[in-house]
Amino acid sequence: MVFVLNAKGVIEDANKPAEEQLNYEPGSLRGKPIHNLYKGNLSWFKNITRQLKNENSLILNDGILHTKEGIIIPVQMRATYFKNELKKQLILLTATDITFQMKTENLIIRAIIDTQEKERRRLAKDLHDSLTQQLSAIKFYISTTSDLTRNQKQKTILVKSNEALTEVIAKMRNICFNLTPKKVVWLLI
Repeated sequence: MVFVLNAKGVIEDANKPAEEQLNYEPGSLRGKPIHNLYKGNLSWFKNITRQLKNENSLILNDGILHTKEGIIIPVQMRATYFKNELKKQLILLTATDITFQMKTENLIIRAIIDTQEKERRRLAKDLHDSLTQQLSAIKFYISTTSDLTRNQKQKTILVKSNEALTEVIAKMRNICFNLTPKKVVWLLI
């Protein structure tokens, strides 16, 4: 979509794709303030003109345009100064619909999150099912050996080892619990 704007942000011309995408009749965008399409106040346009004056080059900005019916279209906007045949300085504003790009990015982010959550579930399950179970078996053997031994010094060492294993198992369970994604935790409770 291409718009030609005057210094006040009024549309002096718009191309056919702009009119079609925004569902306006041919020529009906002329004379309308651009903020009617942006559905905001003029501060964003003033910011663009301020940046253009300071940098005197191309300005990139993400935003939202609204169709005649109020449907939101996310766009990437580019603005630059140019002079028409009468040497009047105008602003050329192009807006590219980025709806598909945003949907694609959201799908990629969702796939990354799903993969991470799946790996966290697998790691938590592996830790719980293998290491925690093996530590519990070792704890059982130490406890049994502690009960059978007559040597008080060995019994003390075995009791302390049993207590240390109890703490390790509790910490391991907490790690497994914390690794499990929250939506899965709720299913486990």
